[in-house]
Amino acid sequence: MLTSFQANDIFDTTYTQDTLKTNAQYDKAIYGKALEQVTDINERIEPFLKGTLKESNESFTIEIKDFPDPAAEQIKSSIHAIKLPNKWVKEGIKPPNFLSKEIAEQIAVYIYTTFHLFPNRVSASIEEGVFLNYRNFNKEKDLSLEVYNDLEIAAIINQNDKILKTFDIKSKDPEIYSQIIKSFYE
Repeated sequence: MLTSFQANDIFDTTYTQDTLKTNAQYDKAIYGKALEQVTDINERIEPFLKGTLKESNESFTIEIKDFPDPAAEQIKSSIHAIKLPNKWVKEGIKPPNFLSKEIAEQIAVYIYTTFHLFPNRVSASIEEGVFLNYRNFNKEKDLSLEVYNDLEIAAIINQNDKILKTFDIKSKDPEIYSQIIKSFYE
């Protein structure tokens, strides 16, 4: 029978069966019954954590799987929710297609997770694709990235309405984004 609950990576605590029994009222509220009546260990953990359970002789540990980053999820949602303005629809401009949104999502999440930059603006591009804008307030620079419906990718760095650098991105190599971000912060 299991007598110890080790989750040091999560709680910095080892819970013994006795410690858990002293919280029977709390357990009853969570599980609908006292903990000593809960026989399946997964039933104890599921309301709190998602992860992989690894059992050993006297204790078990929980390996937590990666939870989605809420900011990255917000970026993804913003990109996939892009709508074309009615004015552009009347002018015959096509909305971003699924693949341009997918590639823009990958780029924006990569920039966020690698360089900790969150897009200042996410919208449709008048040139038929996805437009991502980043703002460097310290240097008063804007980085505009566009992923077109034909899957071409371009980046422009502006400062006070003056184009400083342009990038025609043809490679899937993430090093190009390091160069772009470096230029953005120079």
